[in-house]
Amino acid sequence: MTTFTPISLNDLPAHSPWPARLLGLEPWKNVKRDNMKIDEEYVRGNYTRCLELYERARGAVSIEDLRAIEFGSDDPTVVVSHGDELALAKLSDAYEEYYRLIERSIAPHVEDGDTLVELGCGYGYNLALLKKRLATSLAFRGGEYARTAVALAGTLFKDDDIRVEQFDFYSLNYPVIEQASAPVVIFTAYAVEQIPDITNMFDVLSKNRSKIKAVIHVEPIYEFQATGLLGLLRRRYIEVCDYNRNLYTELHRRSDIKIDVCEQNIFGINGLHPASVISWHFVS
Repeated sequence: MTTFTPISLNDLPAHSPWPARLLGLEPWKNVKRDNMKIDEEYVRGNYTRCLELYERARGAVSIEDLRAIEFGSDDPTVVVSHGDELALAKLSDAYEEYYRLIERSIAPHVEDGDTLVELGCGYGYNLALLKKRLATSLAFRGGEYARTAVALAGTLFKDDDIRVEQFDFYSLNYPVIEQASAPVVIFTAYAVEQIPDITNMFDVLSKNRSKIKAVIHVEPIYEFQATGLLGLLRRRYIEVCDYNRNLYTELHRRSDIKIDVCEQNIFGINGLHPASVISWHFVS
């Protein structure tokens, strides 16, 4: 049974080091989030550990085992958020809430779609979960920058209809979209966050606009953070980590895009970094 224990904003410093870091009371070096940082954190970090484990076990490891290695297996208590309310929860419960959010955000859009594509998919955990939970005949495709994650997905799903290929948000073309069978539904989940300026993505997707039925983002949105204390902490957290700060701005300014759903700060596994849900499509 999922249990969330409410706490006040005043209680946050007792459960998270981030308020002290953001106020300059504890050492913290601001991040520059570029491909070198992604290489350090993911290519040579989380995904390499997962790939090495899988290879040592000669494939006798489930995708759930890999998720435990990636995020830790001790199931600690973390601070989560629902809107502007903070709570304590076990990490496993927090992730289940997050996966339910992804599922409910995507499910309404896949009817009459042919291919579901996740950009920034890691080794394909979300794709595997959605294939299991959504009663659909969709093809499942992913694009991922970390070559170790792509290699791991190739072995994990060698007997399954899930394909993950090399992808870079900064590229001028996205073959994973170009080669997908239309209509295509695209989603991102805490992936656009890694790109401080996401302008290029919209330019590239527009080249394939005739194929794209809908795009769904389950992402932290800098522009949605309010001017109260919690909102200011969230904004500063995004700034010092160099996460994305213009997703909503770019969506809003483009005349060829119509926003269909916009739900702000729904849930966050990290109370200072909640996900909002935005879905949109191209218009003529």
